[in-house]
Parts: sequence; structure tokens; C-alpha cells
Amino acid sequence: MLVLRCTILLICVLHGLGCFAFAQQNVPIVSLSVPDAGQPNGPRNGAVKIGTNGLLLEELPVTITPRGTALQAGSIRISRSAIGNLGRLVIGYTLQYSSATNANLTTNTGFVRFNQAGLSALPNLGTMVRQLPNTPPTNIITTPPLPGPIPVAINGFQGDLSPVFSNRAFNVSSEAQPGTISLDSGVTSAFINFTARHSDQSYCCNPGLQGPRLAILRIFPLPNENPPSFQVQSSADSAFVVLNDPPNVPPVIMNRIPDIYVTRPTSLNPLSGAIDLESPRWRNDNRPGPIFYDDNYDPLTYTIQSSDVTVVNALVSTNNPAVEGRTALLYSVLPGAPAGRAIAISVRADDRRTERLPVSSFTNFTITPLASIPTTVALSNDIQSVIISPNPVSTSIQIHGKAELTGVVTVRLINAAGVEVLAERLTVSEGAAYSRIVDIRHLSAGMYIVEVEEGSHKTARKLLKQ
Repeated sequence: MLVLRCTILLICVLHGLGCFAFAQQNVPIVSLSVPDAGQPNGPRNGAVKIGTNGLLLEELPVTITPRGTALQAGSIRISRSAIGNLGRLVIGYTLQYSSATNANLTTNTGFVRFNQAGLSALPNLGTMVRQLPNTPPTNIITTPPLPGPIPVAINGFQGDLSPVFSNRAFNVSSEAQPGTISLDSGVTSAFINFTARHSDQSYCCNPGLQGPRLAILRIFPLPNENPPSFQVQSSADSAFVVLNDPPNVPPVIMNRIPDIYVTRPTSLNPLSGAIDLESPRWRNDNRPGPIFYDDNYDPLTYTIQSSDVTVVNALVSTNNPAVEGRTALLYSVLPGAPAGRAIAISVRADDRRTERLPVSSFTNFTITPLASIPTTVALSNDIQSVIISPNPVSTSIQIHGKAELTGVVTVRLINAAGVEVLAERLTVSEGAAYSRIVDIRHLSAGMYIVEVEEGSHKTARKLLKQ
């Protein structure tokens, strides 16, 4: 009798498993994936698909370099198989958003790989609001133009990636309080759309870097459903969105330092000058004023070398009062310097990024001690009537000339870095003499070029400010 009862029980158990398996075969299978590029809601504007369920986005740098202004975007696709009941389906999910700076995150293997223990949780909304993008001054023209500043709570899921599902914000959800996703009746797939943001860098030396960030989405049947209304496809229960800082680029030469001519010292004291390496001013063509420009706005370090330190010594000086507390190149022409010998000065700028070997940018110029400073730079269309005095000068210069045409005469003063530091316009009549006194006491000592432009004619004079 005991054997019979066991046999009957076994038959019932097997019958039950068979019924359960039959039921499972008639519920939809739900999965997560990332669409391919070119598909609806696929990666766009530079975003990249990683494997089947990974999406890589990068912030857009705030830059004056011509490039597109479209933010990178992509989606995670939630799909169900077209079997069984196609009524409304409610799916449970958790969404973790973390800093992955210490998680050894890699995305170049076809998969998103990371050390779970190295993740550091980030909130749904950031705790600091910034204006993004942080635009240059209002008079600066960028090509194409950047959008206006947008208030964003940075370092949070919503501010960084702005995810949207069914026209609603898609938020971080923990295991303690999981969220739900709904597929309406007859709908077999839907998308959670992600959009990277502008970087929160600001000109000139704030790169606004947070390191890689990682969003991990997991789906599962709701625990109160018995039997569950769907199954989750094996190996497709999770999806990953990686957000990186803007790609790094090396600094580039924006304003080459022109060759410098100085009167060689006749006493035992060296002749010194300062060149502003990081001028915050903008050129007339709306380009940055510093010697080097870094598209990530990284702080730069400099290396200065002289081809002969016994004639001209050069070094980097930070917080230098001669250039309003910025970084300057200081040079000293030493006593006894031979007249007419050009000394080569090499300047290297490095952004010192730690995630790769440093990439540098170089510029070179010469400093030539002379017995006396010539006052004219030969030009094919030189205005011979222009006289600039005194030279050298310490307080103000007088500019005298005779107008060849009726119109406007433009006077510009350009420093040794090639940056315009002063500009004046004079209205003149044909044949009339004109004169202007220009105060230059506020300028630092060194070599300048005075340009006087009248129509298609121009003259240039070297000027030594003591």
C-alpha cells in the first residue's frame, strides 16, 4: 500500500511539473538589448553600442573648435516575444547609477567589464546646479554656435543622462524599492532613451571631469505574481549605459610667440621681460588669447628651454604679478650678450592627463640682443610718413603721420605673444596731418609692435617698453 501511494504521489508531482512547464511555454520572454546603429532609437551622434546590451556615451565638450553640437544619444530596448497573452505587461526593475572611477571599467572588449566593489553610488539628482554649457563671453562667436546655458543638477542620473521612458523621467530604483516598466497591450517593444549632456567644463582651466559613470538596469517578474506573467531571457536580464568625459585632446598652438629683439644690457644688470602664456583676453577674430589652447580646458604645465643660457635665460613663473597673477614666461638677457646673436627659446605645453601618456605641443621663437633697436619693419606697402617716438619708451608714445586718403587710420599695439593689447581709430582727411598720444604705462616691459593701418597700406614699428 505504501508503494502504491508513493507511485500515485510521484505521478501527481510529474503531472504538476508538466503543467507548469506547459504554462511557462505560453508566457512571453522579456529581454533587454541595445539597438544597432541605423535602427530606430539606435546609437547616434557618436554613441557606440557595446556587445548586445551595452551603450557608450560621451559628454560633449564646450569648445570654440568647429564641430557639431548634437549630444550623443541612444536607447535600451525592452522586448517581449509574441507568444501567449499580449495584454498589458508590468515588469519590475532596479537601476543603479554609480561612479566607476575605481571600478577598472573597460569597454573595448565587446563587453562592459567592471569591478562591482569599486562602484560608488550616485544619486538620481545631483546636489550642485551649474549652467551647461558654460559658454564663452557673449561677444565670442563659435562655429557652429553653442546653445544657451541650461541649468543642470550635475553628478546625478537625471542631469547626466536624462533618461526618458514613455515620455516620463526614468529614475534610479533600488532593490529595497524597485520600480516598474509597463508594456501596453499589443506592444512588443519599447525604449528607454538616454542623452549625454554637455561637459561642465569652463574656460579656461576647469576641465569639469567626473570620470566614467555606469548605469546598470536589471529586470525581473514582480514577486507577488504567481505564476509569473513572463520569463526573463537568460543573459539578457541586464543592460549597461556608460557615460565618459569628453575625449581628451592635446593642447594646440593658438598664438605663436613672435621673435623678440631687445637692446643688449650695457650695465651689470640683466634686461628682463615677461610673456603672458595664459591671457584671458580674446583676439579680434574671436579666438582665445593664450599661447596654447586646450579643447578640454585642462590646466597646462610648461617647460621652457633656452639654446644658450649664458646669453638668454628663460623660465616659467606662476602667479606672476607682471601678467595679473597668471603664468608667464620670464626671460633675462644677461650682461655681455653678443649683439646680433639669435637665441632659440622652446616652449612646451602639457595637459598632464593621468589616463594616458602626456601629449605635448611645442612652439619656438628667438630672442636677439641688438646694439640698438630698429624702429621700422620693412613692408611692401609701408606708410613712410608715420613717425613713432620715443623708442625705447616708459610712459607714452606719440604717433605722427600724414593721411594719404580720407577715412580711418587704425593704430594697434601687439605684444610679444602676438596678442593685440590696444587699438585706437582716428578719422582723417586726405593730406591732413594727424597726431595721437598713447598712454602705455599699464603695459608690462618688453617688445611690442605698433601697427598703423590706412586703407590697404600698413606700417609696423618695433617698440621697446622699459
